[in-house]
Amino acid sequence: MFSADPNWNNSPFHLALLSEFLNPRIIDNFSERWEKELGESAKHCIERFISEGLVSRAILPELLDFKFKVADLKVMLRDRGLPSTGRKEKLIGRLIEADTEGMKAITTNANLYRCTENGRAILLKEKERRLRAEELVLNELKEGKLREAIETVSAFTGKGRAELSILENIFQSRPKSLASLNDDQLHSLRIAAAMTYLWDQATRFEVKGVLPSFDISLKMTNEVAALTLIFHASRLYGSDYVKTVEIFAIDDEATCEACRKLQDEWFTLEDVPALPHESCSSRLGCRCIVAARH
Repeated sequence: MFSADPNWNNSPFHLALLSEFLNPRIIDNFSERWEKELGESAKHCIERFISEGLVSRAILPELLDFKFKVADLKVMLRDRGLPSTGRKEKLIGRLIEADTEGMKAITTNANLYRCTENGRAILLKEKERRLRAEELVLNELKEGKLREAIETVSAFTGKGRAELSILENIFQSRPKSLASLNDDQLHSLRIAAAMTYLWDQATRFEVKGVLPSFDISLKMTNEVAALTLIFHASRLYGSDYVKTVEIFAIDDEATCEACRKLQDEWFTLEDVPALPHESCSSRLGCRCIVAARH
């Protein structure tokens, strides 16, 4: 029924699943995508978490908070002749104090679970381990030890190694859109872009703390600048790595029409427009990003 691997707590995917329970959630709504990464079904993995005391059923206040809206809680309070004013947690506390057994009865079927203190301790330990690994990789990049940085990230994540050629391109290329940056600014950006690339764009490495604010007029945010550099480096790597790309534009009131027209469009490497978009007129600057399709 369970995976025989006793070292599941070294798996980033199992730890990611455990972290899903830092806030109470239903246990039977995990998609099948988890099974491929875990090597077992999410259901079996969660059952192990429960059996090992890392996840348990949510406590009564959490169950009531999940199951009922404020309006529902106020009705229950009035039915019991109790005050119905105050914030939601106050309403819940009032109901539990007045009718604990009744509240337990109406939440019996709530399939809501949360991390226990033991589960949170494991995740805290893992967070501290990741921070140490990130600090090590950051220092390796600053010292130009690109191979070592790749090995450190691979050893931590358990994933395949990043492409050294792309990492080298990040530190050697200079896109036209970033031509106005001086050498120190560009080096800081390269460090942030390398961290983002190595730790997976899906999780978006936090560039603040690595990338200082530029005292210069760039028509993009620091994050977009880092992603622009990653894309440029990937593009130089060649068509064996990137075939086509998609542009994503933030769809809000500040997005200009020129950027909006790029939303969800696919381009070949030869045809993709340079970012930031030269026709962008947004007061916030171009916030478009490029995602590679391998």
